[in-house]
Amino acid sequence: MPEADVDTKAGATADVEAADEAPPDSIVCSLSFEVFVDPVLAADGQTYERALILEYWERFGLRSPMSNAPLETNALFRNQRIRDAVDEYRAKIMRGASVISTNKKS
Repeated sequence: MPEADVDTKAGATADVEAADEAPPDSIVCSLSFEVFVDPVLAADGQTYERALILEYWERFGLRSPMSNAPLETNALFRNQRIRDAVDEYRAKIMRGASVISTNKKS
């Protein structure tokens, strides 16, 4: 069997295994426990899902959900690093789903 075929199958196996794994904690919101859609960085240095942190502040005031400490600002900054990690994770899951689908047809 050519070496390239072995590498392709090993990569496919890794993608299938990734589809069964839980997402890394770094891309999961600490408020919803779901994978981020619109991750933003707040003044407490934590990343939250934008809609959820805004809702939290409406209900409880301008406080950190993690420490309950008051925050000096309601400024939110798009967390591109986390967004990129989420995109990478979703692409990996989709590759795994594609491999599973292809294997079922065989």
